[in-house]
Amino acid sequence: MKVEDMDGKHLNGRDSLVILQRTLEGKRGNGLKREKEARNRYIKFEEMKRERRERKLRVEETLDTLSVAFGLSVFAGLIFIFC
Repeated sequence: MKVEDMDGKHLNGRDSLVILQRTLEGKRGNGLKREKEARNRYIKFEEMKRERRERKLRVEETLDTLSVAFGLSVFAGLIFIFC
């Protein structure tokens, strides 16, 4: 059995067993309450997923900016040396 976290990363055995244990211990409620709780959990899940995606984009954008700045500085340095 393979278990992945919300980012799609594979979990090791201990993490997988903790998730499975929590799932098996879960309580069932009546229909309306369970549906409302499920909707709230889904909204929180979507919000966490959006925040994670935004964080990844910010990091990627920062790395892109740094790589462009580094490339331009190397290019300027080479021009300065050879001219």
